[in-house]
Amino acid sequence: NYFQMEMDGAEYLGYVEELGLNNWYLVTYIGQDYVDSATGAFTDHVSRNVALILGVVALFCVFFSVYYRVYSGRTEKMLFEDSLTGDCNFEYLRVCFRERNLAGQEGLALLVMDVDKLKLINMLYGMQTGDEVILLMHTAFKRVLQEDEIYRRHADEYVALLHYKDEAQLRDKLNALHEAIQQEVSSRQFGSVSVSMGVCPLNQGTSLRNIYGKAVLAKNEIKDATNRYYCIFDEQIQEKFLQRGRIETTFEQAVRNDEFQVWYQ
Repeated sequence: NYFQMEMDGAEYLGYVEELGLNNWYLVTYIGQDYVDSATGAFTDHVSRNVALILGVVALFCVFFSVYYRVYSGRTEKMLFEDSLTGDCNFEYLRVCFRERNLAGQEGLALLVMDVDKLKLINMLYGMQTGDEVILLMHTAFKRVLQEDEIYRRHADEYVALLHYKDEAQLRDKLNALHEAIQQEVSSRQFGSVSVSMGVCPLNQGTSLRNIYGKAVLAKNEIKDATNRYYCIFDEQIQEKFLQRGRIETTFEQAVRNDEFQVWYQ
């Protein structure tokens, strides 16, 4: 039971409690000035501590923000930057392809290309020369197809997005790229280096995986060919691939059924 009172011109804060004995009461009081000064000191102390805590928290937030940006940048670099070219890799294309919803779009084609017999180049001239050849493909692409995008998938394989208005322009771009690669190679005196390119328009697939697989089928059609260096996917290529698969399945079944006879000459 608290109360306030004034005595001799001074204000006091008091407390009274009944003792339960002969109607006796315990009364204690203290000057209001002392209470105010003590309360003010306590408030100042609390305010300083709160300010200190807030300062530490703010400093931690700043440090965490800086660390997060640095760490995120390093992580992004490790995930999406190719170590050889310093450009974006195939994993970055996976993310962009999904975010930009590129599957089925008109006027875009997926190019898959690699070096023919790279292992032989590495054996004859060394791994460093093989890496130089891989880099020359990237350099040539950047020089002649500046509006298009190229990503290294692994080893000597590149995957690219080509913009085009019609098939004639697409073929012109492929011819220009092949010529630029040959110019880069001849300037380094590496000898003869050939590349194989497979192309699939994005409107012929439902996903990056599907479109990539069709571009690889097209590339395999002319792999190691001497008179062709690119192939554009069409339904005939897919039907030929399926037909080979059916023949191989039938052949394996015939072997299991002992339908073959061996004749010696």
